[in-house]
Amino acid sequence: MALLHSRAFRQGGGPVTRWQWGLVVVAVAGGCSDYQPLDVEPREGPPYLAVLTRTQAPEGIEVSGGYRYRVRERSLSLGIDTTLAVATTDTLVLSLPPASYEVEILNVPPKCRVQGGNSVQSTVIAAETNTAILRFVVFCQAQLVIENLSSGQQVDGEFVYRVRGPTGSERVGLIRAADTVLLDGFAPGPHTVRLSHLAENCLAVSDGGEEQTVSIPATGGVTAAFRVACSDPRSQPRVVGLRASYSAGTTGFVLDAVDPDRDIERYFWDLTNCSGRSILGDGGRVRGGLSGGRTGGRDSITVLGVFEVPLDDAALREACVGIRVVDKFGNSSEIAQAPLAPRAGSPPFALSFNARLFGTSVIQTTLTADDPDDDFLGVFATAVLRDGALGPIDGKPDVGVFNTAGYLGTGLPDIPLGDGRPPYTEYFSIVLYLFDRAGHFRRVEDLDLFR
Repeated sequence: MALLHSRAFRQGGGPVTRWQWGLVVVAVAGGCSDYQPLDVEPREGPPYLAVLTRTQAPEGIEVSGGYRYRVRERSLSLGIDTTLAVATTDTLVLSLPPASYEVEILNVPPKCRVQGGNSVQSTVIAAETNTAILRFVVFCQAQLVIENLSSGQQVDGEFVYRVRGPTGSERVGLIRAADTVLLDGFAPGPHTVRLSHLAENCLAVSDGGEEQTVSIPATGGVTAAFRVACSDPRSQPRVVGLRASYSAGTTGFVLDAVDPDRDIERYFWDLTNCSGRSILGDGGRVRGGLSGGRTGGRDSITVLGVFEVPLDDAALREACVGIRVVDKFGNSSEIAQAPLAPRAGSPPFALSFNARLFGTSVIQTTLTADDPDDDFLGVFATAVLRDGALGPIDGKPDVGVFNTAGYLGTGLPDIPLGDGRPPYTEYFSIVLYLFDRAGHFRRVEDLDLFR
């Protein structure tokens, strides 16, 4: 049995010499090994095997603990099977006899991954080779990313974030109006992230408002995204009325809003648990175009709207509609909520309804309606078209709306066809939702557009 010489070089210092059974190890920093003794003569010099690992992590995110490498001669005829530990910033260089080798990178932190998922690489060291090189690239991420996107008027420039863990420990810091903070060093588990110190003219409009609960795994990669809307108080619109109801997986609402500058442009709609948190997996919806048509240039507007949702009536019965309106310059109202729970009153009904093709150039819709409570308000109108007529094919018919705000009364415009618009062959039916002032609605559909 031969005694082999092991030598390692440490950054910032002289050589460190130690005697042990095994291979000659030359490294930029000290390492350790637990390999089997070799019945070979001591050797130094080429050929070498160099293992280069590049660790990529966001600024401020540390990767500590070091890596371990298992180096194994694949035929096992030389009896080389060793594991060595080095720092994450080190390059490992081994003087090895010519053979085929396999290197596995170990001890990769849970928040990191090896590029391509390949933690084992192989190479052949030929007799006349000076150095064979194996490269690993390790990507690491923060455990928690906090995003803050603020918009609107008179935007607050800086906020305070607080991250509270399950044991009550808290981390506090500053985040700017349009910034991202990357954090690390959390024990896995549920954490509460809160955005505080908002200016009086600013409102957290992200799901859950100023507070979110996230579950941070050891692998990291969790994001708490906050959205803040800031407004000029002199120009801020207001929601002054909201009534809502549901029927067979469809929600409808009647919204009243006022604006001193007469320029409300859009509304943001969501279904909530009545405490501000969305119950929709894909979040809320936005519809624009309120600055034109019958709602354009007015200091008070009434909007009728309908959304189909993937929830049954039992879930909708416990939910609320949440809506805010925004003007052309980003000034936002507060978020108004209205319960969907059934209440007294009956929806309107159609006395007559007909949607009819006139040749191939237009679809004309006529309606007369009445209401048991004598409070008929108007109509939200949609057209059902062939899948792919208005957007990508997704296996469901496309739905187009006549008007973002709906119509007061029973008068409905003609739908022009062709000239860049879908031709008559794409239309399946016309669907109307008849609303009363209390937010009750009834759905009616004409499936025969030829008479």
